[in-house]
Amino acid sequence: VSLGALNITRLGAATDLAQSLGLGCYSFTGGTCLVDPCDAGRGATCKDHLCVCASGECSGADGVCHNAKNTLVATGFTLTNVKYDWQQMYMPSADPFDSIKTTGFPSAFNFGKDKWMLYELPGKSGGWKAYFLTTVRFP
Repeated sequence: VSLGALNITRLGAATDLAQSLGLGCYSFTGGTCLVDPCDAGRGATCKDHLCVCASGECSGADGVCHNAKNTLVATGFTLTNVKYDWQQMYMPSADPFDSIKTTGFPSAFNFGKDKWMLYELPGKSGGWKAYFLTTVRFP
């Protein structure tokens, strides 16, 4: 998936993902401002009917703008099925249901689709830390 692709929000407005999404920092808080203004508690401003953080700030797990970026926790690891330990999770190049799948092929044949990156988001959601998981092949 390319970050230059368009995403459709719940309100149906097309959003250029490259402007507000990045592995190290998301500026889109998840809020919209088509009808009501952005929630002041998030510290975001309205841009193209979306609530986004100011330059240099990143949206955290709580949907609030933080003066911190996502932290890379680990990269290049695989996720192996405990019961079927010859199976690893991977992200297919194309899938009509956008589903993560499993494979028994060795990593060399998966071209990075079975290698993962884990980021910790700033802030907490419900008192818990939150993480973002993506593949090395399709960051």
